[in-house]
Amino acid sequence: MDERSNKQFFEELCDKYYEKVFLYCLHLARSRGLSSDFAEECTQDTFLEAGKQVYKLREHPEVQAWLYVVARNLVCGSIRKILRKEKHETITDYTEFDIADESCLSLEELFDYKIDVDKLCTKVLEVLDEDEYKLYIDYYKEKIPVINLSKKYNISKTALTTRAYRLKKKIKMIARDFLENSENNSENF
Repeated sequence: MDERSNKQFFEELCDKYYEKVFLYCLHLARSRGLSSDFAEECTQDTFLEAGKQVYKLREHPEVQAWLYVVARNLVCGSIRKILRKEKHETITDYTEFDIADESCLSLEELFDYKIDVDKLCTKVLEVLDEDEYKLYIDYYKEKIPVINLSKKYNISKTALTTRAYRLKKKIKMIARDFLENSENNSENF
């Protein structure tokens, strides 16, 4: 088989099964308390593997079953990695919480430090432009799957995932700045 027919077969495979595999991964992820991002990642990894094996899949009698088995194995493997990491992970750096730097506050002050999450969220969301705000609502609040959002925004799934990641990074940075400024101004959030 030539490269062009393999590419066409793979594109047809994605068009036909991507959403089904995503929903399967989403079911597996949510049954274990994991996010739709986790399911999206496993779905993408499933199709990456399918792309590597496309020449074998052309002859496979049950392509959909093969995709589901690969997806299940990826989900289970990823969950095992997460559990192993959590088992051995200990938090030693309190600044990871982005609440306060230990050197600035005593232990008593750290426990008394209060954050009004609603007020902080309002401040952060005010800084976002209209497109970022819409993406925030759709992706993070409504948890609309990437495949649906890519159609809504008329961009590729990869581009949408990248925008969502950059937005998350921007929101964290804005929130950190607000918290640091409120600390300096003795204003609690």
